[in-house]
Amino acid sequence: MILIAAMAVLMPLLAALQFYWLGQVSDGERERLQANLSADAIKFKRDFNRELIRAYLSFHVDTSATLGDIERHHVERLEQWQRTAPYAQLFSDVFIVSTDEQGRPRPSRLDAAAKQFNPTGWSGEIANLRERFEQRYESARLQTEIASQSSLESFAADIPALIIPFPPLPPDKARSQRVPLPSGFTIITLNLKYMQREFIPSLIQRHFPAASETDYNLAIINRDHPQQVIYSSRHPSEDVNSSDVSMQIFGMDSGEIRTLRRDGGAPVAAGEQSDNGPMRSRSIVRYIKRQTGNSIAAASSGEEDGRWQLLITHQAGSLQAAVSSTRRRNLAISFGILLLLAASMSMTIVATRRAERLARQQINFVAGVSHELRTPLAVICSAGENLADRVVSDPRQVARYGTVIYKEGRRLTEMVEQVLEFAGAQSGRRRYEFRSTQVADLINGTLTACRAQTQESGFHVETEIESNLPPVSGDEAALKLALQNLISNTIKYDGESRWARLSAQMGAGERGAEVRITVEDRGSGIATVDLPHIFEPFYRGRDVVAAQIQGSGIGLSLVKQIAEAHGGRISVRSTPGAGSAFTLHLPVETQVGDTGEAKS
Repeated sequence: MILIAAMAVLMPLLAALQFYWLGQVSDGERERLQANLSADAIKFKRDFNRELIRAYLSFHVDTSATLGDIERHHVERLEQWQRTAPYAQLFSDVFIVSTDEQGRPRPSRLDAAAKQFNPTGWSGEIANLRERFEQRYESARLQTEIASQSSLESFAADIPALIIPFPPLPPDKARSQRVPLPSGFTIITLNLKYMQREFIPSLIQRHFPAASETDYNLAIINRDHPQQVIYSSRHPSEDVNSSDVSMQIFGMDSGEIRTLRRDGGAPVAAGEQSDNGPMRSRSIVRYIKRQTGNSIAAASSGEEDGRWQLLITHQAGSLQAAVSSTRRRNLAISFGILLLLAASMSMTIVATRRAERLARQQINFVAGVSHELRTPLAVICSAGENLADRVVSDPRQVARYGTVIYKEGRRLTEMVEQVLEFAGAQSGRRRYEFRSTQVADLINGTLTACRAQTQESGFHVETEIESNLPPVSGDEAALKLALQNLISNTIKYDGESRWARLSAQMGAGERGAEVRITVEDRGSGIATVDLPHIFEPFYRGRDVVAAQIQGSGIGLSLVKQIAEAHGGRISVRSTPGAGSAFTLHLPVETQVGDTGEAKS
């Protein structure tokens, strides 16, 4: 009882501690994953923007130069990029936008094979830029402050492309303008297919190795047009709020510009000086900031800057959902272990109690058998001693003594055989000789073996055997022993009716046709509380023990073992005060395999 009470208190306490602890672990795991994911996203953004800024600085010209010098500079820069850059195919085309005689923007495309720029129209990838450039140059022509407000952004997200301004106009041309304006622009269109197949997957593999194992879904969309998906590892999520990490990329970062200039990551253009000349990083940042509007201002102030949006979402829907799912799984496993532990302890307690009950029954069995053995032995010894000492000399008395010795010897023999039969069945070494057995012969043989006992007790046994019963396959001696035990119990517990009926008929069982042999009496019956236990070894009912009726408690258990060894079963129905009926269910011969092994 103390163990059960302790278990009842400790199990809920342990379950509550596990629930709390797993909650804390899950929260910590979610924060760790979120922090790692954000850190990886920042590294991805840094490397992504670095390549584009490196390209931007490579083609940037910061000193006054003629258009021909700029063209030669771009040819050299493209060749150098293709030789040395880690992502040599990042560029699709290089364009120069200058003004014609009427002040309108005129694009020229670089022919890499011929190493020269050829005039081209506003078509293909740069068609969407025409209106922006015309507005820009129209504002400059009108000499209004709109010129400064209509400055072109460094990155065109929809194409995608880099827009790099030329050096400012010479002083004589810019004197009448309120702000210095570039004399032209360089447009570098990016190879979107290469970015989708090589560039972005390479950065993802470097910074998000879990993404390659389908733990996360990564998508890059146009920030101004979320329906435009630049890249998606699986299923893009256009809802920024539903993503675990959302970060703007594809933008200008002044800190990255300074880093590249300091580390030599961006080449120095013709006419530049690497240390003290006009191309120092500070002047570059100031100049690009003037020419490209507020894109550098946002980056310089530490704000998010970028035309594309990097969205990272766990495949479970969100990082919180994934952690919650893991927590639920861990809780289920933990509670399952607790339930298994509780069940094991309960089974241990039940097994211990059953073992204690079995030990008590065995002790009672030993005591009962000892008493049962001593009684006939004492009678036999006493009668033999009287005969040996010639205390009894009258022939009729001698005959009566001989009858007593015979009865007690037979009783003793039956008891020993029953104990040996039970022990053999329990050990599994009992072998049965299965043969075709007629049910009528089996019943008649049993009644013949019990005739002396029934006549001595004044017991009347009726028989009711259905005609044409099929034979059963079994050990005839064992089956007779089972029926004899049932008849002996009927005689022992009958009371005053001195009547029994032995019947046999066909029936339909769970496994098919079967023969049912029933031993019925009109005795005291079996108490309801004892009925579920009467086939347990050594069990004796409370009323039987109280009435001091002799017995060992193994008879019905032996009957059950014999029935099950023959593929059948034993059933009972009893009404206290109105008698009992024990039925032996035996399958017909065709349904029993001819095996000689006893079933234990």
